[in-house]
Amino acid sequence: MKYGAKLRICGLFLFFLSLTICACGRGESPGDVQNTEGDVLVPVAEFQDMKLPVPLEAFRLYTCNDEWFYAVGLQYDSEKHKGCWYIYRGRAADEFVAEKYVAREGFNLLTLLADREDCCYLYMQEKNGDFFLEKYDAGGELSWHTDCETSELLHKGERLTDGIVTGDGRVILYDYGAGGSAFVFGAEGGLQGISTPDLDSLEGIVEGQEGRIYGYCITGEEPIFVNIEDSEERFVCPMTPLQAYGGGEDGIYLRTGDGLWKYSPEDGEIERLWLWDDEYVQIDGSQVCRISRGEKTINLTCQRPARKGMDWKGGTITFASVGFESSRDYPEKQPVTISRSFYQANDEYSSHHMDELVQQYNRQSRKYKVVILLPDEDMLSDNSRFELFGALEMQLVRGQGPDLIEVQGLNVDNLAAKGALEDLTRYYESSDVVGSEDILESVRKAGMVAGRDTVVIPAFHLRTLRSREKVDADDWTPLRFLETMQGDGELIFPVASQRDALWYCMGVSLGGHFVDYEKRECYFDSEEFRTVLEACGSWEAERSHARAAGNLEVGAEQAGMIRREQRGSEAKWLLNQVVINNMFDLLVYNQKGIYWPGYPGWNGAETQLGIMDGFVMNSASENKEGAWDFLEFLLSKELQDSIDWGFPARQDSFEDYLASSYMAKEDSSLEFGYFIETPQQPGQEDYDIIREMTDRAVYRPAGFYFNDNPVRVILEEETGMYFAGDATLEETVRKIQSRVTLYLNEM
Repeated sequence: MKYGAKLRICGLFLFFLSLTICACGRGESPGDVQNTEGDVLVPVAEFQDMKLPVPLEAFRLYTCNDEWFYAVGLQYDSEKHKGCWYIYRGRAADEFVAEKYVAREGFNLLTLLADREDCCYLYMQEKNGDFFLEKYDAGGELSWHTDCETSELLHKGERLTDGIVTGDGRVILYDYGAGGSAFVFGAEGGLQGISTPDLDSLEGIVEGQEGRIYGYCITGEEPIFVNIEDSEERFVCPMTPLQAYGGGEDGIYLRTGDGLWKYSPEDGEIERLWLWDDEYVQIDGSQVCRISRGEKTINLTCQRPARKGMDWKGGTITFASVGFESSRDYPEKQPVTISRSFYQANDEYSSHHMDELVQQYNRQSRKYKVVILLPDEDMLSDNSRFELFGALEMQLVRGQGPDLIEVQGLNVDNLAAKGALEDLTRYYESSDVVGSEDILESVRKAGMVAGRDTVVIPAFHLRTLRSREKVDADDWTPLRFLETMQGDGELIFPVASQRDALWYCMGVSLGGHFVDYEKRECYFDSEEFRTVLEACGSWEAERSHARAAGNLEVGAEQAGMIRREQRGSEAKWLLNQVVINNMFDLLVYNQKGIYWPGYPGWNGAETQLGIMDGFVMNSASENKEGAWDFLEFLLSKELQDSIDWGFPARQDSFEDYLASSYMAKEDSSLEFGYFIETPQQPGQEDYDIIREMTDRAVYRPAGFYFNDNPVRVILEEETGMYFAGDATLEETVRKIQSRVTLYLNEM
């Protein structure tokens, strides 16, 4: 396959276009390191992902060494009336085939550690309040046991929840905070010494050169390191790191937001090892949780944070090994520029997600590197998003701009009509990674503009309506919807105003019924639109949650209650809107007595196909080969199989996702000492619902549902006057038809 499991990565370069942008650049190799032949050495990372069978939060404790992941689960024996702690371990190379490594009865497990020899250390509390420390060898056999009385640990035993294992086999446990102490145990067990470093707050213990052990505080007025064994001398660190790690003979590793450094407290020297966005590094420094020195590499363990509602089935641990290679074997790559949506620029979750996609691509590409371009912050603050989009669109029309553009809020129809966007049909036809026939039909249609493959959509979610009454999907039109809305006091639908009701009547594909962007025609003077507008105008204004619930003043607590009521069959609303990101969402909402009519559409029920990321290629790009290589990667089987932020766009990956998306309770993580509170394995009905939603899903990339869309602005202004009684129906229809026609002609 073109895209392998073991990935290499690259970095970002400073790049400017006429649109004010900012990007990160490639840093120099550490100190311009040279080998014996005089070549400049560059940091190169190799990766191996390990998918866990349950979320990381499922485990009471977990730790890693350079190869193994160790995790603790608790199981309660009802017959013995006691719990048993199970230590599991697994390797990425074995796809985490978990094995019960150690089983240990005990009152409370406080600390779990592992060394580079694959030995494991348990620090536990007895029911009588005393403590013990144990070492288990690579085979899970007990090597030694050390008892500790509460007084022996200065009555801090319960606070010793972290520690390190030194290179010579000593175990050091410590407590955080002011007056924190380090308790040193020998390589064969037994408490050897106690140190309370002269620090405002003990924040960690690390091992440096020649086995020296340091306590540190990095959040005070200045970062301080103290040798806890030989001296109380305080060493002021010349930089403020986010975290410190033991680097052995390299000294101490300091992680900052920009990169990794090594530090020697005695001489005060700091040397940069790499920047996170170096061309062949590309690690998200915020995800690093462990760093250690290997024989020839520096090894990092990275933990990806749980996604909102997405990571319910398992977690991911990534092992990264960084070595230094000749720059002749790892030359600079060709940049491929991509403009981030101005909506994404202010959305932390969306922007981070796009960063991940780019990073995954850059890790495996040896020829190209994707560079994310951002609007200047001053432009975001001083201009409306509509003006910024207009500036970008003008660039594209003039044959300028980035190679790729994220489409959220972009008027794709207009740009495609002017020839500014590349037709991707020939790229699909010549690709040995993905063809257009490999994409789900609804997703492919969503990416087509004027009959041409234009937008690449890697993943999608489904937005729809559910109902407590069965609705004929073929008859579910805006007119039928409006009839349903005319209830007799029943809680019908939690919309807030006449305008909101109008938006639902427009259908998911506004441009497909009342606006034809290709022909530059609109039909707001039709009898259909008149009927809809008049019906919405006669509907009770400001029918809010509070009014429908009995004129209660709805605060945060009541609003939360309303949302909870909407989740199950006890929902009070006849209709309510939900977003389905995965099978878990469906099973939460798909309770007994619930139906899925979808949104009203002029040709029957519709589901809204939502996207988090969609990309188009600039027809004037000077690096179309590199731009397509990135798009092709997004649709590769390897990347599609890894999607956990929505449903994958490939047919085969979509079906594989459905087949493996859920665990029955009897097959859940009980063996790991944790029980996931989820519904049962979905049945055929649940799969059919998802497939039906997907088959009828519709997406319109013109950005109508953004407030900056001109058509939406016109409708809001004119219908607002009508709903307020300041304009007649005919006046409103005439003005809307005239203004939208003028806008289409100006396009």
